[in-house]
Amino acid sequence: MRKLLVLFALLAIAGRSAMAQTPKVELFTGLSYGQFNPGGLLTDSDSGLGRHFAMPGLEATGEFNFTSHLGFVADVSGYGGTGDVDSLADHLREYNYLFGPQWTQRHLGPFDVFVRGLVGTSHARVSFNNSAGGFACPNGQTGATCQDTENRFAYGAGGGIDLNASRHIALRLVQIDYIRNSFSDCEANGTSCAVLSGRQDNFRIAAGFNWRF
Repeated sequence: MRKLLVLFALLAIAGRSAMAQTPKVELFTGLSYGQFNPGGLLTDSDSGLGRHFAMPGLEATGEFNFTSHLGFVADVSGYGGTGDVDSLADHLREYNYLFGPQWTQRHLGPFDVFVRGLVGTSHARVSFNNSAGGFACPNGQTGATCQDTENRFAYGAGGGIDLNASRHIALRLVQIDYIRNSFSDCEANGTSCAVLSGRQDNFRIAAGFNWRF
């Protein structure tokens, strides 16, 4: 009986020790690089195909851990870039506000590996110089610069690998996410376009530091 009680005590101490090694809150901050398609309407593409923009950006993710494996993340990222659509220079700003569960397998040697699901909103703003007047600006705009802004539902999934440097700091070697949004497409109609519903497939990759508290 005494040996059984000692065994239960040792298991309880080991369990508490393992929980102590699991941070309650984590904060990732890093550089990100994404490929995003805001849809044909935003780019006012005469071909109606839209365009993917490859853009640098920043990303921050806060995580609250319920257990050593299961947590909930809130992810914010922003990107900016320029691309040519129908010989016009389009300037894109893309922001993502995403939330979801994350599952982490900890202490695989010096590494932690995680996967997650994300859902939220994508915000895109595109502008281009239309001083030549070759295109009809969206929403009846006039002037040398056309601009359009959209907020759309977005969802996706991803994962990554952390290298544990200390109790409070890990180096996020790589994080890859797939994000699908619902920005509008358009169908060419002269110098304007007819709005169609759209689904855009996007990818991003990030690296940086994961701070643990």
